Amino acid sequence: MKILMLCHSLPNPRRGDTLRPFNLIKIYSEIYQHEITLVCFKENELNQTFNSDLANLNQYCHKIHTVNLESGNLISKFKSSFKNTISIRNILSGNFSFLNYYYAPKMQHLINKLLESKEFDAIYTDGGMAHNVYNTNLPKIVEPLDAVSKSCKELYSKENKIIKKALYLMQYIKTKRRETKGYKMFDYCIVVTEEDKRILEFDAKLQNVKVIPNGIDLSYFKPMDLKEDFPSLIFVGVMNSIKNVNTVLHFYKNIYPMVLKEYPNIKFYIVGSNPPNEIKQLAVDKSIIVTGFVDDIRPYLAKATVAIIPMKEGTGIKNKVLEAMSMEKPVVTTSIGSMGIKVKTGENIFISDEPNEFAINILKLLNDAHLRDKIAANGKKLVENKYSWEMTAIKINRLYENLVEKHESK
Repeated sequence: MKILMLCHSLPNPRRGDTLRPFNLIKIYSEIYQHEITLVCFKENELNQTFNSDLANLNQYCHKIHTVNLESGNLISKFKSSFKNTISIRNILSGNFSFLNYYYAPKMQHLINKLLESKEFDAIYTDGGMAHNVYNTNLPKIVEPLDAVSKSCKELYSKENKIIKKALYLMQYIKTKRRETKGYKMFDYCIVVTEEDKRILEFDAKLQNVKVIPNGIDLSYFKPMDLKEDFPSLIFVGVMNSIKNVNTVLHFYKNIYPMVLKEYPNIKFYIVGSNPPNEIKQLAVDKSIIVTGFVDDIRPYLAKATVAIIPMKEGTGIKNKVLEAMSMEKPVVTTSIGSMGIKVKTGENIFISDEPNEFAINILKLLNDAHLRDKIAANGKKLVENKYSWEMTAIKINRLYENLVEKHESK
């Protein structure tokens, strides 16, 4: 099968928003021998790893096409989105895109040229690139993965600064429009949790939504024989994500002091690229280590005593939970952090939404090595049984095979 894959950024296994297409490309190429043509943006802020990521993907893709994309803070992204929205090419396009940072006339032109070749059997796109193929008649699947409008609405409601609040409102309008108008034009819209499916079916009135959870590379995320840095906590995430920033700040202000009081020698590792100043400044506290970008997160996870994911906003499956569990680390998270994962608190994870309870559960694990081992072992067993990328790929591939067969029989 020849598949055209559209991704807002070059897929790599380090980013939560691109690790799914990365693993699908790898499996489709190695196991199914599908011919993948990848089209994506090249973001300036990610240049430090772009060449190595590109070389990694080249072994799985038939062709890779990239278009440069200016990047920056929220305001500069809004300016770029507005400029592209009012461009003549966008206004005249049948796929008109409203305030989409990932819309660019050059990208639309490239995709149109590729589609004119009529060499593809099917199309895969993430949510940010969906507008490029709204009116294409080929079998196509969109994977927004979660109900993004819900996250935008949460950010809008919690923001106090006028300019940012206005920008989040614009983002909400944009994503809501895409969910209600755009995703209906696809054969299937795939999300990773039943809650996201419920939101899109109820709010956006979609009838084509399928739930296919994320997976984990079990051969990559596995226990490592490294000495544990006891007592220590770890949070892993791309740190230019406002949700991750809010999560870390919430933990530092409302939970960490209770843990620090009981364990004055504890270390808290914040591991992830592009930390803003408000996160870097936390390292003034000598117990906190802000690493910035690292080539490999696994040694940090392996050495940590407990992985914490205290998410208070967002949708979709948090792969950072699956990664920690796959490396046999005990996890403390929230109901939002565990969304879409079939976990049971006290058995294979600890789930706490209140700061006091969250701190208590961390302390329980720090105080009891036997409990840590039990939670970690059960978590790993759950991931092995239910969350492999191979299982995810099989389910999506079946959808493609059925769609292509129907399309060819017309």
